[in-house]
Amino acid sequence: MLLLAVIQITLCHIHAAVDTPLHLGCKHEMKDLSTLSKTKMSVDSRVKLCTGVFVRNLLPAGYGRGVPGYPRYTYEGDRSKGEHNLLIKSATSQDDGEYQCQVGPVPGMVSKIASANVTVLVPPGSISVAGRREETELEVTAGDPLTLECLVRDARPAPSVAWYRSGLKVDPALHKEEVLASGGEEEGRWNVKSRLVIRPTRDDDGRQFSCRALHPALEHSPANLVVSVVLDVLRRWNVKSRLVIRSSRDDDGRQFSCRALHPALEHSPANLVVSVVLDVLHAPSPPTISGYTTGEILVLGDERTLSCEVIGGNPRPRVVWYRHGRPLKTVQASSKRRVGRTKAAESRDEGVITVTQDVTATRREDGAMYECRVSNALLAQPLSSNVTLTVHYPPEGVTLSTPAVVGVDQRFSARCVTSPARPPAVITWMIQGILTTNVPSDVIEGEEGGWVTTSDLTSEYVNLENVSEVGLACRAHNPASDWVVSESSSITITRPPGRPLLKLEILEGNKNALETVAARGQVSEGPQTVEPQQVVKPKHVVAGMTLRATCISVGGNPPPTITIYKRQERMKVTLNQTEAATQGQTRFRVREADNGAEILCEVTNPATPAPLTTLTPIDVKFPPREVSGWVKPMNVEAGEEAALSCHTTPSRPRSTITWYSRAGVLQATSTVHSQAVFGGTITRSELTIRATADDNGRVVTCVAQNGLGSSVNVNITVSVLHGPVWVKVPSGRLDFLEGGDLVLTAVAAANPPTVSYSWWRGPEMIIGEGISEDGTGALRLNRIHRNQQGNYSVSAHTSRGTAHSDFFINVQFKAFGAIKVKCDVHGC
Repeated sequence: MLLLAVIQITLCHIHAAVDTPLHLGCKHEMKDLSTLSKTKMSVDSRVKLCTGVFVRNLLPAGYGRGVPGYPRYTYEGDRSKGEHNLLIKSATSQDDGEYQCQVGPVPGMVSKIASANVTVLVPPGSISVAGRREETELEVTAGDPLTLECLVRDARPAPSVAWYRSGLKVDPALHKEEVLASGGEEEGRWNVKSRLVIRPTRDDDGRQFSCRALHPALEHSPANLVVSVVLDVLRRWNVKSRLVIRSSRDDDGRQFSCRALHPALEHSPANLVVSVVLDVLHAPSPPTISGYTTGEILVLGDERTLSCEVIGGNPRPRVVWYRHGRPLKTVQASSKRRVGRTKAAESRDEGVITVTQDVTATRREDGAMYECRVSNALLAQPLSSNVTLTVHYPPEGVTLSTPAVVGVDQRFSARCVTSPARPPAVITWMIQGILTTNVPSDVIEGEEGGWVTTSDLTSEYVNLENVSEVGLACRAHNPASDWVVSESSSITITRPPGRPLLKLEILEGNKNALETVAARGQVSEGPQTVEPQQVVKPKHVVAGMTLRATCISVGGNPPPTITIYKRQERMKVTLNQTEAATQGQTRFRVREADNGAEILCEVTNPATPAPLTTLTPIDVKFPPREVSGWVKPMNVEAGEEAALSCHTTPSRPRSTITWYSRAGVLQATSTVHSQAVFGGTITRSELTIRATADDNGRVVTCVAQNGLGSSVNVNITVSVLHGPVWVKVPSGRLDFLEGGDLVLTAVAAANPPTVSYSWWRGPEMIIGEGISEDGTGALRLNRIHRNQQGNYSVSAHTSRGTAHSDFFINVQFKAFGAIKVKCDVHGC
């Protein structure tokens, strides 16, 4: 019989409290395979158990009833009844793990296994709030935020916390928990820290807040881990004390103090004291200024300290320096600070206030009024005192105004003006490096103080003969300093240039003889008179040539500016100056559009009230660029007229047109000339012919030229529509030897060129053998026989007509016997 231990395998998770017995039970029944008896696994009522014979952590405890190496492990139950219960005394954390109940080995039996997982629960070791494990009273202040921190330690698995307020559970969302590793000797234990934040009020005075530890090991424990705190909300009191006194002038600066008395302050090193110092109001004395007296002369760069002294005054008087009615900043004496070119400081000693103002003598300080004003609440109007500074200083510079250019006979003046100075500055002139002292000067008072000196130098003091430039210098100084300021300038003496000479030269192309054309120059409007100008230019200019235009002007100071224009277009000019003359050159390629264009030379310098000019037009000749031709109608019927036309592009002079064909020169039917752009002429010529078949494909050439060395032409092809015309055809009597091969060819020309051919012998058309199939008009007679002698004809056919040709084929052969020939005067 084969036995089978049938076990229903169930994985059980068992929780057991530490130091308590742990009972694992395993029971089975044996049945044969046909009956399949069941082995049952049960759990007792005290703890959750699984059935089985046990192996711990996959290490067998043995099939005997003892468990070697595990003195706290023993088996219980009747083995004969299949009971194999494992008892673990005083469970510890070391007993955690997987346990297997195995049945076998027994001969004729198949082993079976059931498993269980054991977790040993460790309750929390302690609980505390605010570091205390017992209920305690906690002093707090109403309205201040308070954080209660509860710490539960050394539990397995991690515990949780519940808060209670006067016995009522607090919403868990109002406190936060943090789980931390315990860090003790026993591994796998955890701490939890929970924080509850509240803002106590007076109603919370005496209220209890409790923290309870929650853990599976505590579910059936009669004891609870709970710790509480009782809030003691402190109440605060204020006290107000009043002291009434009658102040006198002697109480000015006297101190009165108020000290707080409280039991909590008896042993404190700090005292709560507040004091007030009385100010007895009285008016200050008028200010006095020292350090400078009005009328005293300061030299540029001198430094002075102005002191303003005020005695007494309560409330404390406000002492401020003013410059020209505008307040200046006042700083403490220990940290003097410069303001502009001055600085101020203040000090107070036993009821005396002294405010200082540092002053540096500059041009802007001349005439400056410094005022010391004193004010406080008892004064209806400020008290004040002032001084006015007098500073002597030289001019900072001079301004020299002169004309840039003057004519040799022109009157002019130069002005020299000094900047303000005190006392007034003296002006002297240098002309061409020579000192001049007899030029008068004027002195006026400056808008911002000081004195301004002005001197005008007129042309009477300057000799302009034989000079091109005059150098002037203005110098100024005053007794207050050895410093001299000056400015110099130069005046250009202008002289007008001579009238321009314009010269045109050919640089490329055929050089024609130049002719000198004495022409009257065209001069811009102005006071100058009209004088003849000389223009040199070539007799002929042909388009495509390069012209160089040269404009020359003699004399002038400064050297003149030369500008050359072509048809009002400013040309790029290269200037070349010598002591005697100024020359400007430009070059350009002549185009057809330049015919009649004016070349203008313009000369200017500061001495010319209006530009001096010379101009001349260009006479440009140009050949026709191209000629075009056509025929009308494009396809002409034979016997009708066709008109051939030929047109040239503009040319100057006008072109002549000649017609040519294979027959030679043809006479034009008509020639017409018409005006065109750029002063050119368009030539139109027409040739009329009566078309014949021979004219088909005829090329007629139109040639145009105007004598400038080049010609243009165009070919015109005539298209004549006609029927077939024989080019090659058999005719008359044709003699051939009998037995030879005969090839006859007929060729006809036609337009359109499609031609068909037919051959005839007498009245009968030759069809089939001997007729060419490619339409070339050939007839082939192989091994001709005397029987083929006779009259023949050939016809050429097109849509426009038919051409016909007759001929006789005479077949010659050898005679047999005598031949009698009779001749007469008419032939054989």
